[in-house]
Amino acid sequence: MEENLPKNKDENMLDKNMKYLAVAGTVLILVLLGGGYYFMQQKAPPTPITGLRCDSAYFNFVVGKPEVIVSASGVDSAETTSVSCAFSFEDPEGTASASTAQAQLEDVPGGKGFKCHDKDKVFPKGSTKFSVAVTDNRGESSSCASTVYIP
Repeated sequence: MEENLPKNKDENMLDKNMKYLAVAGTVLILVLLGGGYYFMQQKAPPTPITGLRCDSAYFNFVVGKPEVIVSASGVDSAETTSVSCAFSFEDPEGTASASTAQAQLEDVPGGKGFKCHDKDKVFPKGSTKFSVAVTDNRGESSSCASTVYIP
């Protein structure tokens, strides 16, 4: 009867060292993967928004109707509780008109975001210029502008 024992001490030591090396390698891989996952989850805090800013004024046509929706959007500080928008229009003939709207606020990283809309506007053919003056509950103001072209 033959036994499956190592033939000498060197082979036994080599087999034992391979097992230690395999365990150490597995532990090292787990530590690296865990550390990588941990550091990938770390995020820098957002830069706080310090004041009211109107970022864009834009418009959208209402499909199948002659109406246009004019809008403005931007950001304000986290302390803001309300933003009002005053729309001013000047049509191709130079006729001025105005309207107001209350903005919808939403939380964004570093502060509040706002969007305000003036719906169901009907403009004559040509380029109608509009500007939006926004004011928050703390008295800060900003403005932005755009042009609506009706073919």
